[in-house]
Amino acid sequence: MEPITVRRSRGGSSRRFLPGRDDSLAGDWATFGAVAILALLETERKTGRLVVWRPGETARMLFRGGRIVSSEIARRGSELRGTLPCVLAILGWTNGRFRFGPCEVQAHDAAGERPTGVLLECARRLDEARTA
Repeated sequence: MEPITVRRSRGGSSRRFLPGRDDSLAGDWATFGAVAILALLETERKTGRLVVWRPGETARMLFRGGRIVSSEIARRGSELRGTLPCVLAILGWTNGRFRFGPCEVQAHDAAGERPTGVLLECARRLDEARTA
């Protein structure tokens, strides 16, 4: 298959993609956000790695069959682990970039957590914190 050249609107730089090999989802975090991306990955039962980054922080989540099996956020000098704490953190991010790409996932947790269930728990906790 022929490579496709994609030109960016700013700066005139370009990148070549190989269809079927570079398939991924990427974009501006402010445009889509946590809820839309996590719901999409669950609905489509995707397996792979989601990376979200902004200055000073990088979140990494592994998905298998649409379920979150591993989560961590690396910050300058510290690290945050666990699905609920990581999702709570990225819900508050209003800037940054994200990329999801398929990959083999060998996480130990066979079941994982459904993103919609985690998002509901996050909403409950955020609501409780506002009313307290």
